[in-house]
Amino acid sequence: MERNTRACWIASVLLAGLLLTLTGMGRATSWSRFHGDARQSGLSTADAPYDSLLAWTYATGDSIVYSSPVVAADGTIYIGNVEKELLAFTPQGNLDWSFRGEGNFRHSTPAIAPDGTIYIGGNDGRLYAVNPDSTRKWTFVADAPIKTSPNIAADGTIYFGADDGQLYAIYPDSTLAWTYATGDTVRSSPAIGPDGTIFFGSTDFYFYALWPDGSLRWRAATGGQIKYCSPAVTEDGVVYFGSYDGFVYALTSDQTFLWAYPTGCVVRSSPAIGPEGRVFIGAGDNLLAILPDGSLDWEYPTGGSVISSPAYFGDDDVLCVGSDDGALHCVHADGTGDWTFTVGVPIRSSPAPSDDGNVYVADLEGRFWAFGRLSGVSVDESERVAERWVVACPSVTSGRVRFHMGDRAAQAARIVIRDVLGRDIADLRVAAGAASWDGRDAGGQRVPAGVYYYAVDGRGPTGRVVLIR
Repeated sequence: MERNTRACWIASVLLAGLLLTLTGMGRATSWSRFHGDARQSGLSTADAPYDSLLAWTYATGDSIVYSSPVVAADGTIYIGNVEKELLAFTPQGNLDWSFRGEGNFRHSTPAIAPDGTIYIGGNDGRLYAVNPDSTRKWTFVADAPIKTSPNIAADGTIYFGADDGQLYAIYPDSTLAWTYATGDTVRSSPAIGPDGTIFFGSTDFYFYALWPDGSLRWRAATGGQIKYCSPAVTEDGVVYFGSYDGFVYALTSDQTFLWAYPTGCVVRSSPAIGPEGRVFIGAGDNLLAILPDGSLDWEYPTGGSVISSPAYFGDDDVLCVGSDDGALHCVHADGTGDWTFTVGVPIRSSPAPSDDGNVYVADLEGRFWAFGRLSGVSVDESERVAERWVVACPSVTSGRVRFHMGDRAAQAARIVIRDVLGRDIADLRVAAGAASWDGRDAGGQRVPAGVYYYAVDGRGPTGRVVLIR
């Protein structure tokens, strides 16, 4: 295609982005797709969780592997699991709804469009478009399983790769814009550069850069498959990616080679972009920081393979990443550890920050975790419908918690305290419209610090209290 035609495509993409900004048509959230934004930078400007305080956890019922959480503008969190479900959670940890597809969502992270539509790829070869009320908007059928995460261009075009070796471009009305064929499966999720260039890798050993019209801008050979590692692009158009050949690469948008760093390990983690061109990425059992000249700054060892992709909190200069050692690690940008929280099973899902200072992640057993600031009581909507009001005071404490029953819960006879695994810890009797808990279990032993849920008359969770020691 002629240069001026390519320029028109680029201009149309940039203009579409400008119009979205000027007209206010649905502001994109800070973590609305895999690794945060269209460039897949992994950068968040939200506050980092300052300690390993568990806000809440939820057992989804099936494994969550590579699908990672995303956060909508209203705080709703979305994630896919192996049980063919797209799940929507409230910021308080309640399951809002679930959408069931025809194939599992093992590999695909949802992407949220400015109008609230959620896109996710299924192992059945379908790209699903789901409305924020859980209803199906449309599906597009590709020729093979979709094991990448969709990305959304400024003009609304959705990009994703499939196991038929093609990168797909789909219009928001579900019609096909174009496809580009590589030599093997595409399991590297596409990143979109500032000028609209689409970057992704293939298991045919090549890394690709396409113009927005689907024509090849360039491709670069590596010494191995590019599989599960998705690229990240800077605001200046420098692209970083890893390969199964053990190298992390840096190239410019015009294919100028900058450097290749030898990790000595297969690279499945995706890079996050730090200040002044530093790159953070998992390789082997380590989280690495690579300097702008391609030399190693530091490596932080975890106890297992790092397949999860790090989230970088730029304002606080810390990173969060999961590991196969069964822990979420929070690391200072100088390579020193901040805190870890052990969940007990591998974390291959990538962390997602929220604007209110929480970070979300999921483990291989399908448990969804939220870490972050101390907050007030979370009241389940179903309990509001049942008109059961109760207030915990204080909701964050190192001592006794007192529960005050409102008029709508005046007939309640007891309050059951449960831990994050749903086990009954204590059974409190209500007297004169109140009850209290001293932080001990039914056997009189002090329970550990953490999050505990309370339920009126032993029904669904009404709220939570946080014990600190």
